[in-house]
Amino acid sequence: TNVNVAPGTVFIDFGFLEPGVLSALPQLVKDGAKLPESINGRLSVRVAMGLDAMANLYQQLTRVVTSLNTAAAEAQKKAAGK
Repeated sequence: TNVNVAPGTVFIDFGFLEPGVLSALPQLVKDGAKLPESINGRLSVRVAMGLDAMANLYQQLTRVVTSLNTAAAEAQKKAAGK
């Protein structure tokens, strides 16, 4: 992702990276090979939104991440209790 701000507007760019390239990186590290300095991707979608919509999106994403973290912590507690 990439986020750019213009007066009154936020642009969020979502890119696509080839999954095969990403999965090959750990093997390169294991083999001691030099990692590429950059990985080429392509723009998949650009979302333009007002600052109020961005603030709303931020609140929604925060709730989702908090909920997922809480669920993961509870699952970890259950697994440790067994």
